[in-house]
Amino acid sequence: MPPLTPGPQQNLLVLEVNDTPDGRLAANVAYIWAACAPYAQIDYQLQVLYTKRRLIELAQGYYATQVTFNAFQDASVNLSDILKGYGAMRAQVQTEIERIEAKAQKRRGAVSTPITTTAPITPEEAMLPPTSPFNDANDPAYAGSPYAPQETIYNPLGIQP
Repeated sequence: MPPLTPGPQQNLLVLEVNDTPDGRLAANVAYIWAACAPYAQIDYQLQVLYTKRRLIELAQGYYATQVTFNAFQDASVNLSDILKGYGAMRAQVQTEIERIEAKAQKRRGAVSTPITTTAPITPEEAMLPPTSPFNDANDPAYAGSPYAPQETIYNPLGIQP
């Protein structure tokens, strides 16, 4: 089944998280969805999960400002239970985000490119005389280059390789 279009997906997320009495989740879900849009380039489900996590955080922020009350011994609202529920929901979403990100990271190819910039090599005419004990440290012969001509290596003792 293809993913839902953004409108129904956003409505579903608000239902899953359970909107606050003042409707702040439904009012802001489109903005949060747009802010999480870059995650869809990695995996569509990441946009959904990051949006859901942010909605949970908004709901937690709303209920954190409320107070627990008891009325007539029968009716009571313990907001710490609501916050614990949202905390567990957020932890579950975070675990799923980490699982999908790990899977996406395994799919990604290695980033590599051939080296295109090298240190300059001193031209022959600017080099020190062959009797000098100093050589050009950037000469490919000293880096183990198989393409460097062997006669450019300074060999003061005359040892044949």
